[in-house]
Amino acid sequence: MAKIPFTEALRFDPATTLFVSDLDGTLLNNAYKISPENEEAIRYFKAGGGRFTFITGRLYYFSRD
Repeated sequence: MAKIPFTEALRFDPATTLFVSDLDGTLLNNAYKISPENEEAIRYFKAGGGRFTFITGRLYYFSRD
């Protein structure tokens, strides 16, 4: 699959856009950290007015840190 620039991928109406991401294997890498690329994408999205949050199937106790 070809990668496309953020500016092309994130065309949205910020007044109605909420982006929700799973944690494990999606937002977090194998070291359980947010990659610099994902962090940049989130910042770009929020700077354009989008809202971002995450969702997980983890128990609350294990998702706090």
